Amino acid sequence: MAVVSLAVGGVRAQAAEAGRPSGPAARGHWQASRFDLGETVQRLEAGAGRHGLSVLLRWMPDGQGASPALPGALEPAAAAAGDGRAAVLVFESRAAGGTPVLMPAEAGPPELPLGLVVRERADGRAEVLWPAARLPEAALPPEVARDLGELPALVDEAVA
Repeated sequence: MAVVSLAVGGVRAQAAEAGRPSGPAARGHWQASRFDLGETVQRLEAGAGRHGLSVLLRWMPDGQGASPALPGALEPAAAAAGDGRAAVLVFESRAAGGTPVLMPAEAGPPELPLGLVVRERADGRAEVLWPAARLPEAALPPEVARDLGELPALVDEAVA
């Protein structure tokens, strides 16, 4: 759980690096949803199974706008997410080794390529962000490459 906690912090920190509302294109992908935060998260969770994915971790703010308690490693990343509410979904990989966690640099946080950040925008709708693949597809186990390839279609369906 500690590695997942640290890696989710990395997903959230990437989302907080504003260019668009939440990160330059070079660091990841971004898509606006026509739904609010809660419904977007529900649609992502509901659609995951159709893409062969299951939810490993769900971190979601409560209805009052506050976030549930986070492990200490996530607190700086949560603060960096800005004033709006945000949720994190991490999908479980079908790969024998499980869900990949990448360490791109010694000083940086771990990254979860199968993690999504869903943020609330000022207009009440949500946006979905996910990291760009940092490894060539050939370097990944085939199951992980397939799982990563499912994320854009899953997000497209959920936000449409």
